[in-house]
Amino acid sequence: MGVFDALTGGGAKKGKQKLDEGLALLEGGNAKDAIPCFDEALKLDPKSADPHFHRAKAKIQLGKKEEALKDLSEAVKLDPNHPKAFGERGLLRVQAGKLAEAVADFSEALRINPQSALLYYNLGSARFKLNQYEEAANAYAQAVKLNPNHAPSWYAGGKTKAALGKKEEAINDFNEAIKLDPKNPKALARRGTLKMALGNPKDALADFDKSIALSPGNSGAYFNRATARGKLGMKEEAILDYDEAIKLAPANAMAYYNRGNGYFALGKYEEAIKDYSRALKLDSTLAWAYYSRSAARMLAGEREKGTKDLEIFVQMTENAVAGSAKIREEAIKHLESIKSMGTAAVGKIAEETMTIDAIKEETDSLKTASVRAQEEGIKEQKFEAIMFIDICKSTNMIDSFGELHYFQKVFAVIDKPLTDLKKQYHCQFEKSTGDGYMLTFNDCASAVNLGISLLHSVRAHNDSTDDPAQIIDLRIGMDCGQVIVKEADSDRIGDAANVAKRIEGLMTESFVELAPGVKETFPEKNRIFASAKVITMLGDATAIKCGEVGWAELKGKVGVRYQISQIDWRESKPGASPGSTSVRL
Repeated sequence: MGVFDALTGGGAKKGKQKLDEGLALLEGGNAKDAIPCFDEALKLDPKSADPHFHRAKAKIQLGKKEEALKDLSEAVKLDPNHPKAFGERGLLRVQAGKLAEAVADFSEALRINPQSALLYYNLGSARFKLNQYEEAANAYAQAVKLNPNHAPSWYAGGKTKAALGKKEEAINDFNEAIKLDPKNPKALARRGTLKMALGNPKDALADFDKSIALSPGNSGAYFNRATARGKLGMKEEAILDYDEAIKLAPANAMAYYNRGNGYFALGKYEEAIKDYSRALKLDSTLAWAYYSRSAARMLAGEREKGTKDLEIFVQMTENAVAGSAKIREEAIKHLESIKSMGTAAVGKIAEETMTIDAIKEETDSLKTASVRAQEEGIKEQKFEAIMFIDICKSTNMIDSFGELHYFQKVFAVIDKPLTDLKKQYHCQFEKSTGDGYMLTFNDCASAVNLGISLLHSVRAHNDSTDDPAQIIDLRIGMDCGQVIVKEADSDRIGDAANVAKRIEGLMTESFVELAPGVKETFPEKNRIFASAKVITMLGDATAIKCGEVGWAELKGKVGVRYQISQIDWRESKPGASPGSTSVRL
């Protein structure tokens, strides 16, 4: 009967019946029971692409994306003119970070169905993630040409044109997006930012007001509105907005820095100094905070500290370009004058210093990493907590006892608990560094909890052996921030990764200032050192105990000072729910 069915097309007919049965279940929200119907349809009609396509849709609903990807690949193999299968596979590949392949899929789907506005929108999104802004803009333009009522395409087009520096064109696109969807807070906020850039803070303020009313939990909108209010002379109101921005994003160094400028403008120098110090605690690369704090300190009568801040600014901007170089020259002149002037004259210089409107929002080191990543291929950019784990004196161990001993008796002892801890605390990426590991996490509490648990495990191992050759000591360093994920191997590069590595190896000679009592008790091993950003991001994680170590200068970061804290892992309890008390990145 099966052969007869195959010869007469009966198998295809019965396959179609099973396919329809599965579709009814899938459309009714029953993806699990739909899959056996699609399986049966494939047995009856193995050359049909549709059962593969619809089974993939069911598997996507069930979260089985890898299996769905295989089904979609089979579907396009059986039917190279199946636009929906190409389109769906493109979406999965975007989610997996395989952007170039996604572009190829959307392009194939458009070859078959060139009148699909949605396919052009998806193609634009993939190209935007690849930083192919011109191509993305063209795709979004086609999308709105085919469907002028699709607000997301107008919004995405505006975002892309803004990235290209086409501010007026971007505003026009946001205007259309807002007409179609007047309750889109992101479109309003982005349009406001562009109006600010074009010198229209009054209209920008109206956009920020509407955006905040629609989405009061958006820190960026408060930050931008504060900037607009500052431009309009609304100093007190600007400070209130920075207050809200900081409540919602306590690790935003620029919010503290700008609020400090607001206090400075009001003559509240003590408050300004506190905010500049907080900004530097979170981002020691922010040279402008040293520059501004020097002026505030001089006006507050702290001449020696103000002079020191100005010296640090000059040191940090040694390789400055454009506007920064000019300001650096002025700072050098100020330093020379301060040494021979009285306090009143110093205050006058400080006031002149703050007349320069200079805010640097990105660090040169991150820009350098971004350029390098462009050459090597970017998969994505994201915020993560970065941890480096170093096995102390690993080279000495290998020299004394051999590589076999090291990898069997030392490395393996760490690797065994670490495997379970990485799963428990949702490690996002790992790589071996030869004598240790680099790990990344979505939040700081998960990273810290893993470090605490690992050191407890190592202590238990050390307590259980009398063999000095099997004693293991670790050093752990942590930072958090934006990292660049490489396309080729998912490796992480960027300032946060570099800083975490440098923090791991810190010794007393790296510190320009140690907290009281630390010099006598400085831990050279079995410790977790973390940047101030990590401590801030821990939020209300009261089970994690920490204390200040001091201010350090990291290798390769001349003139930049980082406030370092130590996690007291012996007195801390690992969190049962990873990341539950941490501020999410």
